[in-house]
Amino acid sequence: AEAEGAFSPSEGPQAGTKEEGAKAKKKAKKGKKAAAVVAAVQAEWTRFEAQLVGAEEAVLRGSSGATLAFAFVEGALIRALQTGRWLLLDEINLAPPEALERLAG
Repeated sequence: AEAEGAFSPSEGPQAGTKEEGAKAKKKAKKGKKAAAVVAAVQAEWTRFEAQLVGAEEAVLRGSSGATLAFAFVEGALIRALQTGRWLLLDEINLAPPEALERLAG
């Protein structure tokens, strides 16, 4: 039985250093990928922050005189109800019971 951590004659003293070098390269590659992911996520958050600041400014302007413009746009359900046309609701049985009650009532 060999002692723990001892090299066998077939491995030689270079085997451990090659393995460690390969592990270090893998770790560096993972680090670069992780850094790229972090940079991409930070860029997305920066864009989101800019959009949020713009929305907050629009709301503040709205309270001081200017108004935000929202419009209700009728969808297919409303148009079908108003015109008496058929509407195919695929897999409506999967809808929550409350939604089915609203449609039926």
